[in-house]
Amino acid sequence: MYVLTLRPGKYPVEALALIDRLGLYHAVFTDPTRPDGPQPDISNWAAVYQCLDMLARTKTPGSIYDELVRGDEGRYYAWALAALTPWERVDDLPNPKPGKPSLAMSFLAAREGFKAHNKLCDLLVASRKHRGAIKELKDIVITKGEALNERERFGMAIREWNPKGGWRLQVLSAILVDVDVRTTADAAEGKLYSMACYMSHFGEWRGSPLG
Repeated sequence: MYVLTLRPGKYPVEALALIDRLGLYHAVFTDPTRPDGPQPDISNWAAVYQCLDMLARTKTPGSIYDELVRGDEGRYYAWALAALTPWERVDDLPNPKPGKPSLAMSFLAAREGFKAHNKLCDLLVASRKHRGAIKELKDIVITKGEALNERERFGMAIREWNPKGGWRLQVLSAILVDVDVRTTADAAEGKLYSMACYMSHFGEWRGSPLG
């Protein structure tokens, strides 16, 4: 039933707020195969889904939401990312299979908790994997670093991020994680401003094969 509330045409922010208000997060967004596993800190979760709702309601051409969320499918993934954002602050679990990468808790909560399909699971894994690189490029844009005009560097990043869920939604995930770890409303607003600058720089690829 929960997954249906996130489908296009419904009211996802109200659905997440209700889950939050009833204290059901750890019952809904969890890996039931690990009842004794870690639980995420959800003290800032409301800021996450309220932020996404604000971005959606204030969408204009070229805005953060307009650039990062495309169509009904993108909207569904955006709200799924918001729902699972608190898990991004929890350490990965070691993979029981030798030589395999560690397991992101957001991935496990999605796969085992509400049987998310492979595309969402791939997006969660890619978002976590590339978050550091996304932040690095954002910092270059904000500080106007020496690499700011290295078009190929930004283009290669997009090419690397695209295969697993697309670069746009991975950048959105980074925004939501930033909001989740903010300490004040002003700090959250500053992070949104920095991301707006970041997206403005990426805007030069709008309409290109990379876009």
